[in-house]
Amino acid sequence: MAGSKNFEKEKEDFRAMCLEVMPLAEKFGEITRKYGIEKSAHISVSKEGYLCFENYDNEWEMVRIAFGEPIRIRYSYSEEISIERSGEND
Repeated sequence: MAGSKNFEKEKEDFRAMCLEVMPLAEKFGEITRKYGIEKSAHISVSKEGYLCFENYDNEWEMVRIAFGEPIRIRYSYSEEISIERSGEND
């Protein structure tokens, strides 16, 4: 609720976090432009150490499942195929 103390605390905490995150986000934008990323790029993190960096210019991503796990880069390949299913054309 907008008038609650919890709301005000959450708002102030979020504002403080934004002030810390904004320089990192701007640097992230600089790096993606440096490497020619024209579409969007995202970083997701969790308190368990999950980390995922992906961009939408290609199929590459960087993933760490949890703290202590290796960081990996992955390439996702997909291809549309046509499969005729029995009974569909009867």
